Amino acid sequence: MKSKKALLLWTSIIRSLAKPFCSTSRLRRSRPQNNSRADLLSSNSLLYLALGVVRVTFARPVNVSTRAATSLAGKNLLRSCAQANGSRSDLDLAGSSLLDCARARRAFFQRMETTFLTLLLKRSEVSDLLDLRRAMTVLEQTFREQSNGHVKQVAPLRFMNRGMRMVVGGLDAQNKNGLRVSVTGGESMALLFEISSGNLLCLMGYPFSNLRISATVGLAIDRFADPKARTVAMIGSGRLALPVLEPALAVRPVNRVLIYSRSAENRDAFARKASEKLKIATTAVSSAQQAIDEAEFVLVSTNSPTAALLGKWLRPGLAIFGVGRPNEFDDDVYRRADLISVTSKRHELDYYDKKLDQLLIRLSRQGMVPWDSVVEFADIISGKTSPPDKSASVIVFRDSQGGYGDLALASWAYEEARRRGLGQEISTE
Repeated sequence: MKSKKALLLWTSIIRSLAKPFCSTSRLRRSRPQNNSRADLLSSNSLLYLALGVVRVTFARPVNVSTRAATSLAGKNLLRSCAQANGSRSDLDLAGSSLLDCARARRAFFQRMETTFLTLLLKRSEVSDLLDLRRAMTVLEQTFREQSNGHVKQVAPLRFMNRGMRMVVGGLDAQNKNGLRVSVTGGESMALLFEISSGNLLCLMGYPFSNLRISATVGLAIDRFADPKARTVAMIGSGRLALPVLEPALAVRPVNRVLIYSRSAENRDAFARKASEKLKIATTAVSSAQQAIDEAEFVLVSTNSPTAALLGKWLRPGLAIFGVGRPNEFDDDVYRRADLISVTSKRHELDYYDKKLDQLLIRLSRQGMVPWDSVVEFADIISGKTSPPDKSASVIVFRDSQGGYGDLALASWAYEEARRRGLGQEISTE
């Protein structure tokens, strides 16, 4: 819209400036009769050439510096026209300069058409584009696409003694695939490709790893937890504890948090931190069972080498949400569950750390938990599978850790950044 207004404004300016040179009566006063036709042709040619240059200038989106330089050149050339006083040689010189400008501009765009430009986005440019509610909306749509078979699932990978992690996936419905790579203690980078062309669309400093977990857990709590739940148990106090606790407060009327972790020092510190940041009563307790006995749903995020949640502590009406290692529940948690839901069965089967006891896979191979009974969360979202009665059932949900969910958030941020004109276009050739 701005470009169109600028085009109309420049057209008006050029017509006003060129009007003295395109007037037949003026040319007749200042030129012999036999030359007036040639002069008029030269002047009119200049007018249309100038209009053409301006149209080319504003016809395509370009970077600010190129547009500014072209506009300045146009102003200077028009000033020369205004000072030409009808001199045919001066007009022809100005017309020649304008033609050179137009040719250079055309050559520039011809190069751009043959060179695909990748959008480079900094973390600082995209970090504020997504909040929890927007991320939940994006992932809900992605789960629907997954349920319809339009998502490619690849289990996360670990390299170099767990020092580097990579998640890969494909979003067929969005014509995008890509990956996110991160190093322990460092930043994450996302790469988005267009499936149909293979072009690298975007290199992004990726700040949404924790937000993806928060949004996924928020969707799960919204589907599986008691709508009136006010007390939640938090098992674990590590880096993901707050990201999984925040969505609980967003989708349920929670006013009390009970926190347990193996370290008394850590759980006390987390209780203080959560109380201050979330403005909610948070109490550290001395056992996981105490927290679970008083809670209406349970969040689990640990890196414990042994089970942090035991099935004997569960009761009907309790929903469990886990985002940690596959072995943070014991066998009885799965055996007592009326519904087991995971974000990706493929991710569960291909979990990178084969040294861990992957309980769900082991139990399914032993015939104790039929694999067909494990429901992908996408089918809950799409309505293909209905959850059991919340008040009378034990429901276990497990996030299968990244992949297409990260790419969905990166894809949305990329499109929004383009809409806002953020980032820098670069050539990788």
